[in-house]
Amino acid sequence: MTVNKNKHATAPIYIRTRDKLIEQIDAGQLKPNDALPSERVLAEQLSISRMTARQALAELEKVGYAYRQPRKGRFVADKRLSYDIGNTLSFASRALQNSVNLTIEVISKLTEKASPHIAQKLGLEIGAQVHAYKRLFRVSGKTVLVEQEWAVAELFPDLLEQDLSQPTTLLHESRYGVIGSSGRITVRCAEISDEDRALLDAETAPFGLEMELTIFDSTDTPFCYGQQTWCSELAEFTLLAKPG
Repeated sequence: MTVNKNKHATAPIYIRTRDKLIEQIDAGQLKPNDALPSERVLAEQLSISRMTARQALAELEKVGYAYRQPRKGRFVADKRLSYDIGNTLSFASRALQNSVNLTIEVISKLTEKASPHIAQKLGLEIGAQVHAYKRLFRVSGKTVLVEQEWAVAELFPDLLEQDLSQPTTLLHESRYGVIGSSGRITVRCAEISDEDRALLDAETAPFGLEMELTIFDSTDTPFCYGQQTWCSELAEFTLLAKPG
């Protein structure tokens, strides 16, 4: 976060306090998961009111530099992951290319009949065979997203026998010759289910970012559909917008 020094001089005290904490975090004086000062301590340290300290800490959390744990206080957040959804079909593939410490854990996998919703997303007849698998993504040991994915079984007959702890877009291409050419992505704020909250360990985040992604081949035929639930304070999404 870049601070405009001219505007900063006239900014409210709570914003200047927030920015002081951000500078300490960016400089490495406060590291990820370090405890932040309480409202009382921060107020005493900087000779400000507790209300101002409360506002500053809330703002720090709002811009993604802090997270809160019930009865424990606020802590420095991990650096947010940046995912360019305009140029990347697979977060996992880009993370590995950028040497991000990513691990993928398979929670469940099975072959099932496509529901009306999944059939519509994949252009299939209702009841057609699809492979379904659920996975947990961690970066540096921190859980960042839960993913449920469905793939057309006819195209990937033995997919569930493969190592699914890798980006499936790479597996689709390397083993089956199916290359993702484009994707349709929808991102929305949504309440995290109790099951996914348990997997994400998201005690303080009842809402997260929900992403739907349908991947198409070069003939615009869909072959894979996924639903991802992101721990929102750990990620940000970018997209290049062009006038039109």
